[in-house]
Amino acid sequence: MKRILFSLLVFAVYAAANTCTEAYFQTLKPIFIQAENSLYIDSTHYIDELVFMDDTLRQHKYTKFIYENGRLQKYKFGYVVDSAEVRKQLEEESDSDSSSEINLFSDIDSILNSMTTYATFIWSNDESILSGDGDEELLSDSTWGDTTYIHRKCYYNGDLFQEMRYKYTSSYIYNFDIDHDIYEESLSEVFFRNDSIILKSEDNFSYVVGDPNDDSKCYAYANNSLFKTFVYQKNDKGFSIRTTAGNNVSETFMIDPKKQTLSIHKRRVPVKISPKARYFDLLGRYKFTK
Repeated sequence: MKRILFSLLVFAVYAAANTCTEAYFQTLKPIFIQAENSLYIDSTHYIDELVFMDDTLRQHKYTKFIYENGRLQKYKFGYVVDSAEVRKQLEEESDSDSSSEINLFSDIDSILNSMTTYATFIWSNDESILSGDGDEELLSDSTWGDTTYIHRKCYYNGDLFQEMRYKYTSSYIYNFDIDHDIYEESLSEVFFRNDSIILKSEDNFSYVVGDPNDDSKCYAYANNSLFKTFVYQKNDKGFSIRTTAGNNVSETFMIDPKKQTLSIHKRRVPVKISPKARYFDLLGRYKFTK
C-alpha cells in the first residue's frame, strides 16, 4: 500500500470554545488522547478541487477517528468523487502502481461501511510488539503539571521512518519532528494569546485573528496577506470549524462530552500516494514533499 504519513496535528482539549480563534486553537492540539470530559475530534471532511479535461471538479475526503479507553486506536478514511471520469482516472492511477490503495465511492452514503483503516496505533514503547507489516505507530504519553507530553514513532514494515515529540498546554503547542529517511529535523510552535493565534516554524510565520464584529469568524494571515478563513459553529454534540483556502474547504467536527451529558439529561434520551510522496495533516494542509 502507499506509505502515507498524515501528520496528526489535530487535538482534543479541555474547555468549550467561546470564539472562533479559541475553537480553532483547540483543533490544533494533538488528537491522540481523549481525556475525561474533554473535547475530542470525531471526524473531518475535506473538499479538494480537481482539474480533469479542463473541467474543475470536486473530490470529497472523509476521516473518522476511533478511540478505545481514551486513546486513539485507528482512523478510517474514504473518498467521494463527483465525476465518473475522475473516478476512472484515479482508478487507472491506482492500478498503475502495485503498491497503491485507494478507496473511491460514487455516493456519500457508502462511506461509513466502506472506509479504509489507516495505520495501527499502539500505546507502548516496546518495538518488539510490532508486527512489521504496513503502517504502525508507537505512542506514549505523560503529564507534568499542566503540560502533556506525547512521543510518537512511525514505522513502515518494521522500519522507523518518522518520529515526533509533542508538548502542549491550554495556550501552547510544541512539535519537534524527525524524518529518519532524509535525516531532517523541524520544529513548530503555536501560541494562543489575547484571542489571537501565532504559528511559527523555522521557515514560516502566520497568525490568526478574530473578526471584530463576529465571534464565529476568524482569519489567517501570512506575509500580511489573507490566506484562510475559518467559521466556527456550535452544534448538539460540540462544534465544528470550517476552513476555506481558495477553492479548497475542510471541516473538523469536535465532540464535547460535557455538552452531550447536559443535553441528554435535559432531553431525557439515551446516549450515542507514494512511499515518498506528500505529507498532509488531517485538516488537509500540505507539509512538504520528500
